[in-house]
Amino acid sequence: MKNLNINIGAFIKRRGTAFLLAGTLSVACLTGCVDEVNCEIPTTHAHMFVNEDGYIRYVISERKSFEGYNRSYNSVELNEEEVTLYGFLDTKDLIRIDDNIDLVLAQQEMNKPFTAYEYSETVLTSVGRVISSTTKYNWTNNPQHGNLTGKELQVHYIYQAYNVKKGEDGKYVLVPSPLVEDITEVMEDYPYIRTNYYILVDEYNVDVKIEDMIELKELEEAKSSSASGNVLKKSID
Repeated sequence: MKNLNINIGAFIKRRGTAFLLAGTLSVACLTGCVDEVNCEIPTTHAHMFVNEDGYIRYVISERKSFEGYNRSYNSVELNEEEVTLYGFLDTKDLIRIDDNIDLVLAQQEMNKPFTAYEYSETVLTSVGRVISSTTKYNWTNNPQHGNLTGKELQVHYIYQAYNVKKGEDGKYVLVPSPLVEDITEVMEDYPYIRTNYYILVDEYNVDVKIEDMIELKELEEAKSSSASGNVLKKSID
């Protein structure tokens, strides 16, 4: 999951003390505790885990951390059916949208359509004393990237969510949503997402891989510089 250029402090205020509790538990464990942390909750439960981007998930585990998530003191009690459900969610790497709605909507707001630019690069390979060169073509969002070919592509983001239902055999199955450009269109019927819940595609919804992706601030500066250059060129002409 990519990092977010957002004000995490604002989300701490909205979510209460969850972030602070997760941090306290993690720091306390630096003094020599084992991977699992003692828990005195007598009933079956799942702890809330938080990753560095602020996404949360509930997992049946007493570990202090796993896969980039740190355990907080928050927990929910589970009945027998929920134990099975939460176990399935964990194996499928699913988190609830409503638990993470601020971050999901903030990420979607950041995922603006943009123009991708093709550039070429020469790759040298050697076999013995023989050196050969190959030209490869990749995409960037930087209009000032070197070796641009002049080919451009309009790209945008699409999203997918999931629902979990029981099959005829009584076991849970994963039901994917249609691919959409706004995740709020499907979140009521499909309340879960995976941590990689969006992809970049072209106008035909074909995956596009951006090899050289610059940050939003750099992109705005590059666009501004390009626009200034075009104005100067026209005035000279």
